[in-house]
Amino acid sequence: MPFDTSSLSHYPVLSAMLAPALFLTASAALLTNANNRFARISDRLRALLAEIEGGDVEYAEARRDILHRRTSAILRSIRLLQLAICAFVATSLAISVDAVAQLHLPLLPTVLAMLGVVLMFGGTLEMWREAGLSVKSLEMLLDRSRRRFEEGSRLVEE
Repeated sequence: MPFDTSSLSHYPVLSAMLAPALFLTASAALLTNANNRFARISDRLRALLAEIEGGDVEYAEARRDILHRRTSAILRSIRLLQLAICAFVATSLAISVDAVAQLHLPLLPTVLAMLGVVLMFGGTLEMWREAGLSVKSLEMLLDRSRRRFEEGSRLVEE
């Protein structure tokens, strides 16, 4: 799409540059969610460190391992989503540079947009993985709570 300096010719270019905005918005929403998850993992890790001093070392080590895996997964997600945002911004820039410089590189914006979508997909998969680990951690917590309740019930009966 050659850049025409006549009146109103810049609107198609601007419209094309805005097309990646939908992907940018989706990536930003996912990134916000991933950052919130990271904050919750950090809070749980701090609570676990305080709990380790309380005694149940085997349980604390198992939870620590899961929290470590969750942290790794969510950090990968954050990095992939940040790269996706970069790819979508690069898509807009490629559209404008192609139009202004008349480079005739129509595949460049398409390839950058596809890269952004792949990165966003990867980030979402890592968030899905982290959610599974979160459920596993909760199941461990519920099992521990149930065991303590059963032990307490037995002590009361005796």
